[in-house]
Amino acid sequence: MEINEILKLVPTKSTSMSNELTTDFDKYTDSQKHKVAVLAALELIKVDIGTEGSSSGLENHLYNLNQYAEYILGAIEKSE
Repeated sequence: MEINEILKLVPTKSTSMSNELTTDFDKYTDSQKHKVAVLAALELIKVDIGTEGSSSGLENHLYNLNQYAEYILGAIEKSE
């Protein structure tokens, strides 16, 4: 799964009568959702490292990667 997969997560109107917003994310397994969250976190890390430019910053981010992914998943679940 790549960043292009993440971009498919933009909500769209449901075709059902309920008019709810849905995303492809709703159809993903828990494992796939975790991968999407990790990819999103890696994109954020890439931006931060690009501005910071330190290897110690990268090590710190990689150490916290799973925690970042959990924060992202939590935010997605709250918004659903």
